[in-house]
Amino acid sequence: MTFRTLSFLLIVVIAAHNFEEWLTFPHFGEIMSLVRAKVGLSMAAPPPWPVMQMALILVTVLPALIILWANTGRANAVKTWLICWTASIFLANVFIPHIPASFILGGYSPGVLTAVLVNLPFCMLLLMKARTEKLLTGMQLAAAVGAGFLTLPMALAAVFAISSAFIL
Repeated sequence: MTFRTLSFLLIVVIAAHNFEEWLTFPHFGEIMSLVRAKVGLSMAAPPPWPVMQMALILVTVLPALIILWANTGRANAVKTWLICWTASIFLANVFIPHIPASFILGGYSPGVLTAVLVNLPFCMLLLMKARTEKLLTGMQLAAAVGAGFLTLPMALAAVFAISSAFIL
């Protein structure tokens, strides 16, 4: 498969992951409260379910719009970088919070199945494909991955703030 094909499939991967969270999050109640209690960290309270629902919609639609825009017109390094950055955010999301949350909870946490079994290998494949097709240099790809990991917390905070403004 080409990078372009994989980039379109990234939309489906993101939607599937967010759908798993949508289906399972309500059954875990206040999962962040459980994590806070087990770890003993002072964390913000989990958002109300309607805010979480809006956040899941946003983190499905906004990346899809970025990917669709980046695939319009002539391909270039900036558009490829944006797709790789988007994939890197979802790659980072595997490690923050899905895997740690599952260890802390001693089993399943909402979204962990698609995060580990789909997002992890798929995002790695897409990133490697950008390099093997010589769409980005090694430094450009490293910058996209680094930016994805660094912007994940800020992106989540922004999405929850926007969701709260819409809902509350």
